[in-house]
Amino acid sequence: MRAARLTVTLPVESEDVADAQLTAPGPEVEVLSPPGLRARLARDALRIVLLYGPWLSTALRVRPARRGPMLVP
Repeated sequence: MRAARLTVTLPVESEDVADAQLTAPGPEVEVLSPPGLRARLARDALRIVLLYGPWLSTALRVRPARRGPMLVP
């Protein structure tokens, strides 16, 4: 079963504020625009992967899924 998707327009005072607010829910939120904020969140995600990626590969088994990796306990 696919998760429902909802597109919303979220007024924020700046990209700094939006970055902080939208990083918290992690992969449950996808930013479509503005492009600068989308790129900023992508950079944040990459930094997290680079920080934790080596640990994840040895500590957890990862199984490919349709929308990306799925952690298997």
